[in-house]
Amino acid sequence: MTEVGKAFFIKIYEDAMKVDDREMIAFCHDIFNIYDKHDIDGHIKV
Repeated sequence: MTEVGKAFFIKIYEDAMKVDDREMIAFCHDIFNIYDKHDIDGHIKV
């Protein structure tokens, strides 16, 4: 389930990057930092 969640946030992040949605980009960075902090799904690269 965590892999699906990370993949979902990667998609949101990519879409936000396309339209320069800085608030959503920052939100996704926070989420990715949580994954990193807890060493979850590090094999999935953003």
